Amino acid sequence: FLLLSIFYSILTTPIHFFPAQVRCSIGFLRERGVGPLFQVIVVHFVYAGIVSSVVLLFENRHRHLAPTTDFSYRIHKSPRILLGILNFSVGVTNTIPVVLQEETQEFLKLKYLEVLPCPMDLYFDACSFAQSKRITGWSLLAYSTNVLITLEIAFFITHCFFCLRKSQLVDTFSVRTKRLQVAFFKAAIAQVAAPVKKPESTTPNPKK
Repeated sequence: FLLLSIFYSILTTPIHFFPAQVRCSIGFLRERGVGPLFQVIVVHFVYAGIVSSVVLLFENRHRHLAPTTDFSYRIHKSPRILLGILNFSVGVTNTIPVVLQEETQEFLKLKYLEVLPCPMDLYFDACSFAQSKRITGWSLLAYSTNVLITLEIAFFITHCFFCLRKSQLVDTFSVRTKRLQVAFFKAAIAQVAAPVKKPESTTPNPKK
């Protein structure tokens, strides 16, 4: 997540023209002459790395919670590096529709003016990049891989939860061990969610 923040806030600094699928990068990479397509590809690669890290995070917790007699224990015997490479490759498939889109940038930007009639000047700048919404075989592949990653994360989280519930009923574990298992599982979820709590205002309400 820190790497993604660096790419977004410093290297790319994108401006999104919602609801159009157009983004303009005005960060450090633009100052160095890096093209918008390459910047989009780099961001997708960063996303793929984050997705792989999230899956491995819950897989690691699952490794310590699932008993050896469980049906999913054989997953632990597979090399974790192969699982990371697989998930990274799955995440990278999102770049394929972007690279292989047939429409030109001029055509897409003019087409998106139907939903965004009065954009700022950066919309037409060379730093902006428009992505096609046309459904192709490659885009369906990217969508399906995203579903696969979601199911994979959901499996590890759900099965970890059931393993935790079972461990709470087993007397062979100490109370401290049970609490640590729950704490580590909550910490993994918090690390992924990274919630930011907005501080409450201390200013008193004005009198009516």
